[in-house]
Amino acid sequence: MEKKDYIHALQQSLLAYEREFTEMPLHLLDEVLYTMSALDRALSMPGSILLAGRAGIGRKSCVGLASLMLRLEKVQPATTRDYSLREFKKDLKVFMEIAAV
Repeated sequence: MEKKDYIHALQQSLLAYEREFTEMPLHLLDEVLYTMSALDRALSMPGSILLAGRAGIGRKSCVGLASLMLRLEKVQPATTRDYSLREFKKDLKVFMEIAAV
């Protein structure tokens, strides 16, 4: 897929995301395009992903958009200041049930 076609597909998915959930101020810069293409490849195959890097790149936004494009459910723990190991285990159990592991 050519870059301009990929950008158009991402813009359409971004509009769908904003209609379904909330406004997402995601600018389709080259770094975001690279992240989205890597997420698309990684989430299309079995396994898991780990996102690391500097703050403010939009990794969470990219995962949300990629999961919408691939029709996947995105889950994440709702951490607070008092989030404990017990709550983490409870969240993990729920997430594993959702994933049917």
